[in-house]
Amino acid sequence: MPNTLVKEAMADKNQMMIELGARMVVASLSSKTATEARGDKSASTSVLAGCVANVSEAYTRALMWCCAYMGITDKKVAYQVNQEFVELTAYLQMITTLVGLWQNGGFAKADLRVYLRKQGLIAPERTDQ
Repeated sequence: MPNTLVKEAMADKNQMMIELGARMVVASLSSKTATEARGDKSASTSVLAGCVANVSEAYTRALMWCCAYMGITDKKVAYQVNQEFVELTAYLQMITTLVGLWQNGGFAKADLRVYLRKQGLIAPERTDQ
């Protein structure tokens, strides 16, 4: 008679993973308050920010090692991964408000242009001149 202990253990682990996955799906389907959703989003963004910071540091170190290997002594080597995780979208009401603030002297024109560049409404290579 073959030893089925390993097969039974794998079947148990498989069932446990299925149950865990089902709990995760059920938990994500439940309705959340805006505060809970914001908290979940900030927690996941926080983890992602930590990962991105580690990747940036790793690339910087690798580039420094490459420079050392090649005999380049410039220590101003750095690599920064983009940390804007949420796609920015321009909201008509926000733009209208900012233009109104600028027209009334409450907002600098350069700051308005920075916001519009971030939203992709002004080409990034265009200067304020």
